[in-house]
Amino acid sequence: MPLRPEQLDKGATRPLNRTSTSLMPASNPKDRVTVISIREVPPHLSKEAFETNVRALADSLMALPVCKKNFLRYDLIFQTPSLDANLRALGFLESRPHVLSIAECESSDHWAEILADPEFARIVTEGEKFGFCSSARAFFADVATKIDSSAAAVDPTCLFAVFKAPTRLPQQEYFQKLDELVDRALALPICKKVFSKYSMHLPSNVDMNLQNIDSMLRALDLPAPEPGAVFITEVSSSGDLVELLAHPDIQKFAMEAMHEIEIHVNGVASLGNVEAKVKS
Repeated sequence: MPLRPEQLDKGATRPLNRTSTSLMPASNPKDRVTVISIREVPPHLSKEAFETNVRALADSLMALPVCKKNFLRYDLIFQTPSLDANLRALGFLESRPHVLSIAECESSDHWAEILADPEFARIVTEGEKFGFCSSARAFFADVATKIDSSAAAVDPTCLFAVFKAPTRLPQQEYFQKLDELVDRALALPICKKVFSKYSMHLPSNVDMNLQNIDSMLRALDLPAPEPGAVFITEVSSSGDLVELLAHPDIQKFAMEAMHEIEIHVNGVASLGNVEAKVKS
């Protein structure tokens, strides 16, 4: 059954200073180059076993001098089931668990140095023993931050969603419709009330600056991504998310979005546990 706010651990709920949260034009910082990786847990592994292997591999990578030198950010986001029933009640379908990673460097040159490192390549390719490469969809992302708070919670609660474009829509039309839907959602009072941060991650156009490092990604046996997008929401507590998902405006919006662009088909939405391996 869907959780109610009073069923949550009271220690996990904190008031959010909402007076400082501002709706802002979408920003796409140019001082960082971001790679998003989406990994579906292989059928032959348990969620716990796959996550343990991913975590250990990430720790090995982050210990490398080339990674210490070049990464500005490396986050792992693991699914947690606390709000699965609430999301199912909205219409999202049950799916295999996923693990997300968000990695940032200052420039494509820094990425090229990482991807050309033999020890980095060895660790990544050896990870295929548990499906690290074949389970992945990795892509360079344009990041648009739609909401950001100057006083975000110290330990925010994360909700993430991964959407794949339906075959009936061209990719760019799909992304345009997604952007319009996001703006409609963020205009809802309940979203303004509870969101401290909201960001969209859409595949970058692989121009001349990225072609070389994109080919280096594929050389690590990382498959080309399917057309899709990643959304990450931060709020101050799980209680805020329970309130959000149960709100009539959100239920109505979810129904409309599923009708318009089938966000629930091949889509994943979940409460996320963020582990920051590198933070600057």
